Amino acid sequence: MGRTVRDGREGNARQQEDAFEKLVSHSPMGIFIAKGKKVVLVNPGFQRITGFSEAELLAMDPLGIVAPESKEEVRQKAIRMVKGESSLPYEFPFIAKSGQRGWAMATVVSTTYEGERAVLGCFMDITQHRRTQAALVESERKYRELVENANSIILRWTKEGIVTFLNEFGQKFFGYAEEEIIGRHVVGTIVPETESTGRDLTTMINEICADPKRFEYNLNENMRRSGERVWIAWTNKVILDENGRMVEILSIGSDITGRKRAEEALREREATLQGVLRTAPIGIGLAYDRIIGWVNENMCKITGYAAEELNGQSARLLYESEEEFERVGLLKYADIRATGVSSVATRWRRRDGQVIDVWLSSSALEPGNLAAGVVFTALDITDHKRAKDRLRQRTKELTALNALARRVGSSLSLEDVMAAALEQTVYPAEPDIVLIYLKENNELALVGARPEIVDPRQEEFLPVVEDLCRHVLEAGKPAYFPARQHDLPCSPKASQEAIQVSCAALPLLSGDQLLGVLALAWASEQDFMALASFLEAAAGEIAMGLRNALLYRQLLQHAKELDRRVEERTVQLRAANKELEAFAYSISHDLRSPLRAVSGFAQIIARRHRQFLNEEGRHYVDNIVQAAERMGQLIDDLLTFSRLGRQALKLQPVPLGEVVTLVLHHLGERMTATKAVIDLPSEWPVIHGEQTLLLEIFTNLLENALTYRRPEVAPHIGVSWRMADDQVVVVAVSDNGVGIAPEYQKKIFNVFQRLHSDEDIPGVGIGLAIVKRAVEVLGGQVWVESEVGQGSTFYLTLPKE
Repeated sequence: MGRTVRDGREGNARQQEDAFEKLVSHSPMGIFIAKGKKVVLVNPGFQRITGFSEAELLAMDPLGIVAPESKEEVRQKAIRMVKGESSLPYEFPFIAKSGQRGWAMATVVSTTYEGERAVLGCFMDITQHRRTQAALVESERKYRELVENANSIILRWTKEGIVTFLNEFGQKFFGYAEEEIIGRHVVGTIVPETESTGRDLTTMINEICADPKRFEYNLNENMRRSGERVWIAWTNKVILDENGRMVEILSIGSDITGRKRAEEALREREATLQGVLRTAPIGIGLAYDRIIGWVNENMCKITGYAAEELNGQSARLLYESEEEFERVGLLKYADIRATGVSSVATRWRRRDGQVIDVWLSSSALEPGNLAAGVVFTALDITDHKRAKDRLRQRTKELTALNALARRVGSSLSLEDVMAAALEQTVYPAEPDIVLIYLKENNELALVGARPEIVDPRQEEFLPVVEDLCRHVLEAGKPAYFPARQHDLPCSPKASQEAIQVSCAALPLLSGDQLLGVLALAWASEQDFMALASFLEAAAGEIAMGLRNALLYRQLLQHAKELDRRVEERTVQLRAANKELEAFAYSISHDLRSPLRAVSGFAQIIARRHRQFLNEEGRHYVDNIVQAAERMGQLIDDLLTFSRLGRQALKLQPVPLGEVVTLVLHHLGERMTATKAVIDLPSEWPVIHGEQTLLLEIFTNLLENALTYRRPEVAPHIGVSWRMADDQVVVVAVSDNGVGIAPEYQKKIFNVFQRLHSDEDIPGVGIGLAIVKRAVEVLGGQVWVESEVGQGSTFYLTLPKE
């Protein structure tokens, strides 16, 4: 019995040795074992790298391939590593059998071989890597030469560190004017005292001043005036006087900040990648005819089994079911036979019973010989798969929300909003029932449902949902069942009797206004932690659409009411206008008849009987005639004012110059009598208006300019214009008359608003009111700027043709 156990153990040991030998023989690295000064084992990788046969290598000293100048250094590094004093791989030059020199990176550890102490070493060819580094060095050298001939910073400075010259490119680069930098020390201006790496740049500058040749090429951090740090590649040359003594240092620099940052980013990315690779949860193992022979630590972490629990066991131990075990086996071995490798997604059961998703990749240790064993890797993709499922669900939700937002945002129909809400909440959430209630007089009215309520058991479920909705109506916040709350009216028994397992109710809120409730129910249990964000976002979109649709419905109602009121007011206004026209006609007819009689008899008395009247009688008769004339003018002006805006306009292009010319022709005698001077522009705009109104406007403005003049001062009138924009013309009419006090500059546009008595300046006080009404009818504005005793300027805006 004892011998049987021992034979079994020896069999397992031989199996482990076979696995180790196969791993060593297939490794791309060189692996060797040495005892003392004798090599006792080398793998094919070592032979391939050096070109020596196994027999030749076994006959060599362990340092036989090392280049002579590096043997002692390599020996000391290997000794330190074996002793545990160093864990870093070391690099050294080696000489292959062909005589070609190469570079290698090696690590060695102490081990036991055939019962004796030995050294196990791993050897990697890094020749190409070193050549790449050498090429990079050569590239940097050529780059420096190129910079010397390109636009570069050119700096001259004394051995004391004082700047004597900085070219224009350098001034712009560092942000200094010439007078600001010349004569100052480089440290504290373009060179910081300390580099961001921690290097003392003050000491570096002193060393350059002392021995510039040692720093012929130098890279260091510099500083702009703004404080920004930049990296410069400098070429430093000594300038000597006729006696060979150093006078100055000529430095030519190129900005390599971008390259330095790129290199730093590359190093950071490489470090990050190495960290990811070191910590990646990838399991690795060996299997022989689906019997596990060896696994690494990560495989144990993934499966929850210890290595000794897996080794020697059938891979069936890891699979969720016999069917899955058989399926993966058929697929995997068929792919390996066809292509040499296989990758398949499967599910494993961990030691604790948890089922995980695994990405399983396999390849044969020996191509074409599956009996030699299979290397397999396992990656736990459970979280990844769940994330993909969540992402897929989130994409569905976002697509539905986007469609819902477009539909409710583009429609003001309550029916369309309801249809969109029912369709787009069903798509990602997949409820069995969707109900929409509107709040009407603090009660819930069902306005939309999907599907139609036909199942009697679903009809029985409605009271349960409505109870939940009323709870939401009172609380103003979502409710879910199964829920985090335990005081909901929706009981498990009521839900089960109505064949629904899960339900949700969400308030349709627009600001603080509660419009209704969205209710959903499922016949299966739901994860509301994952679904709540979508449901609440959908409720928000639905509420927005409902608010717009309800507001639109109210707007239509208000619009109808407004149209009705406008029609009533229009009828009333038409009647009022007719009455006003009749009244104006009546006033004109009824007042003019007696006024003509008074005026006629007064003129007869003045003409035929003037010689029989004394001076007082003649004065009274003259007053009667003048008062009648003013009364007639007043009646005419009132009629004109009342008709403005009530008559239909015939808008057309009107040349403004022609209007002003007609007015000046009409006022010609008064202008001659007053010796008035008028300044007119050489070009005139074309106004979109009515000529009659424009004649009223400019007749009144120019008559006022002639009337309200200063005594003994001839009127000086100016008419000018300018464009306010493409559609509006601003016209100015100025004079040098008596002017208007600031407190009256708005009142003068009112009817009967006069600032002077008839004895001082005659008039009726309606002219500017007519101007204002006419300008407004044409769609413009009028205002005045004036100083007492300095004259006035009237501005009016008119539409341009």
